[in-house]
Amino acid sequence: MEDNPMTFFDDTSSNTTTDPDIPHHPILIGSDPGAIFAALPSMMGFVPDRSLIIVGIIPEAPHSTRFRVGPVVRADLAEESIDDAVRAMDHALCDMEDVRALLYCVHPHRDVAEEYSECADRILDDRDMRVLGSWWATAIETGATWIDLESEETGEIAPLTDNPMHSHSAVHGAKVFSSRAELDHWLDPTTNIQPLYARTFVDSGESEKESLAIVRDAITVMESITEIVRGEAALEQACTRRKVLLAIAALSRDERLHPLLVTLSVGDRAPIVRELLAETARKTRTQVRRRILALLSTVLAGNGEGMPAFHTLQRCGEELRRPSRAGEIDALTTLMRGHLWQGHMEGKSKAQMIRVAEHGVFWAINWGLPDEAETTERLRREFTQHYATFLNCLEQAVDWDAFSACVPSVPDLPDSA
Repeated sequence: MEDNPMTFFDDTSSNTTTDPDIPHHPILIGSDPGAIFAALPSMMGFVPDRSLIIVGIIPEAPHSTRFRVGPVVRADLAEESIDDAVRAMDHALCDMEDVRALLYCVHPHRDVAEEYSECADRILDDRDMRVLGSWWATAIETGATWIDLESEETGEIAPLTDNPMHSHSAVHGAKVFSSRAELDHWLDPTTNIQPLYARTFVDSGESEKESLAIVRDAITVMESITEIVRGEAALEQACTRRKVLLAIAALSRDERLHPLLVTLSVGDRAPIVRELLAETARKTRTQVRRRILALLSTVLAGNGEGMPAFHTLQRCGEELRRPSRAGEIDALTTLMRGHLWQGHMEGKSKAQMIRVAEHGVFWAINWGLPDEAETTERLRREFTQHYATFLNCLEQAVDWDAFSACVPSVPDLPDSA
């Protein structure tokens, strides 16, 4: 890299925009190609293979030798894929000037790496993004050799588990997959068991019984999360509980209260909610599965797991486009997916997650029976009792310290007594 600049990754909702509500935590990764190769799996969420990784970098100030990492995109070794990746990067940069790029190619053969690095250089140059350097490695493994394709300088890839990005990922409980195939498998429906099907869908805005049922579902989910946080239950055990997964499925499809699942993922609860959503997605089908994939993508993005979040959103889009009988649930999921996709393209996916989490709190503290429902006294009394339990669970299950660090003003919960 030019003038031996210091490169750092900025832990914000976006590396190209500034959100005053989200604190910046710069992570120094230096300029050593071996260190940057080692950081790529943590940046991307999986260990890339037979890929070209394009790292966009932005000067901190005019003529600065200190850069911050912008969008990081992966492309297959094909011109069309590289062109798509560069277009996505350009879109995310929002017309920022003086953007540079670093190219890291992973492939067993050098001639292939050189061919597609040169292809990327041309495509980037057409969009006024200058390539500062290109490096090649046969695989991203600790101690593997990297080669500078221009200067012929060589070195070793640093330990994959001993770099600032890995430490950052570990602190946040981020998943790192061994390959793209493993990430795809993580999202695949489970085929060796009977799928889970939630009760018949009814709009809670029009049914007092469903409004009460959704409150019960939310209590089940929140109690399970709280037990895991307190060490009273294991996450692996919760992922096998049919009652918990069915409650998540029912809650996810509710038009108003589904954001509560994102609220519950703020802070150190993110890995818990991520695994519960992923397990539910694998065991459900059709509209419910597609809605859960959209919510899972939101949770991943909020936890700084940008690349898995992006791939999960891609999978959601692919499944939404398959021939099916679309209904009310899919209609809203399609809108959600469109907004989330735009957020990824603009580098604002983490900020979007926070807004969704806010909506979850709003609906939670304003939940009630439908205004026009002919409610019996017994049902109203039962709802009041369950809603008091619901509010108590909400107070225990949400990481309010993390929530208040993201949201300017945290609402006061209604009195649950």
